[in-house]
Amino acid sequence: MSVQNGGAFPDDSFSEPSDDWAVARSSVSVHPRPVAPPADLNRLLGGLFPELNTGVVYWYHGLPWFMRSFKWVSGITLPATFSRQGISIYLRPWEPSDPDWVALAVHEAYHALQMQEASRAFRWHASTWHPFLWHYLASWMRHGYRRHPLEMPAFAYEADFRDAFEERENPDAWDDPEQLAVRASPVPKRMVRQQAGYAYRDPLWLLVPSALLLIPAGLLRLAGDGVLALLPRR
Repeated sequence: MSVQNGGAFPDDSFSEPSDDWAVARSSVSVHPRPVAPPADLNRLLGGLFPELNTGVVYWYHGLPWFMRSFKWVSGITLPATFSRQGISIYLRPWEPSDPDWVALAVHEAYHALQMQEASRAFRWHASTWHPFLWHYLASWMRHGYRRHPLEMPAFAYEADFRDAFEERENPDAWDDPEQLAVRASPVPKRMVRQQAGYAYRDPLWLLVPSALLLIPAGLLRLAGDGVLALLPRR
């Protein structure tokens, strides 16, 4: 999860909101809008995280319905509600002209890699009852957000990502979205992550209150998403 703003690679084939009304409509609709990430971003993530299965990562403009009131949250990564392997990345800003969005997307993609490793470690992937979320909530109870053992490596990687790309070719290119796509390939070797190093090291008893919260929350999410799936999108 991210509580910061971000930006993206420009791409002509990317379908983005075409006017102020489209942006306003997305912001008031209860449905987060599924979007295709820019092709340059997909290439970048493939270089940074070779083991991440981007084919099951789905991107959305907007936050899920149960988080829309959390104004301080700019992005979150969750297991897909009705998919056995799917991972959903929700980003409230979707601004290809703002290069800081790249760092936000990379941060959330790092969480997607963590989630994928958790699925393999526990051999199951069950919507809101995904082991990654049990771990996240349990560790949040002990460490809070900024010192969370799943957030700290994601923020550290995001900072390294910024440093690595600011250093390449043109120190000012981070402020020029036109240059980012050019500089995205190949990625610096030190930035390549085959694994995110997922591990749960907090006391096991913390999983009990985590379960007491996630079981009803998961049922509520299933019910809410099921109802929304039947409603027409605006």
